[in-house]
Amino acid sequence: MIKLRNKKVREFTEEQKAEVKRMIEFESKVYKVHDGDTITIKIPDFNFLTPMRFLGTNAPELNEEGGHEAKEYLEGVLLGQKIDVILGEKIEEKWGRLLGRAMFDGNFMDEEMIMLGFSTPFDRRNRGIFPEEDKMFQEGKISKSMVDK
Repeated sequence: MIKLRNKKVREFTEEQKAEVKRMIEFESKVYKVHDGDTITIKIPDFNFLTPMRFLGTNAPELNEEGGHEAKEYLEGVLLGQKIDVILGEKIEEKWGRLLGRAMFDGNFMDEEMIMLGFSTPFDRRNRGIFPEEDKMFQEGKISKSMVDK
């Protein structure tokens, strides 16, 4: 089932899930940018749109500091563009969004968002490291060794 913020968006049939797993890699247009780590794409041969979360990265929510800036940057780069999608081994996350990587103009957008300071690697969130520390690192207020603990 595809959900977005606890709302049912689309329910995949078992056949569709199997087909998506076989694809692994495909081209899609970006129809919407939800925030700094979630976009809406269309899977080839399926006649509906579905949200995809960037694998391995965490951007601030829109109600958090930096959330709107991350979304605006991603919209400026990706909205309406064709991207290459590479799905993860696990294709869906708990909210029903696809999990994958978006490549545009030779760059993985999850990595670009991290390098520009708009998001952090997802495992850092799980270790209790928050975006504020990354911002402080970017501004030179703390050292990299403090951020990577």
